[in-house]
Amino acid sequence: MENEGFADDKTSVVRIAAQSNYFTIDQLVRLLEAFSFSEDKINIVRIVYPKITDKDNAHNLLNAFTYSEDKQEVEKIITQ
Repeated sequence: MENEGFADDKTSVVRIAAQSNYFTIDQLVRLLEAFSFSEDKINIVRIVYPKITDKDNAHNLLNAFTYSEDKQEVEKIITQ
């Protein structure tokens, strides 16, 4: 993913990885750091969250977002 310059390309790499891998919340937070815009980050949460192995730590995802609107959107994703 580090070799990709555009958010869409990074998202494609994450989507492919999520098909056959599992992630921890910490790994997801590190993935989010590669994206600049909240919309892209939220999209990554949507893609990866179903493959999270330690969902009891999901509250740590909220710290990866600055704005309350974004935190609310992430909270919707993790409580579904």
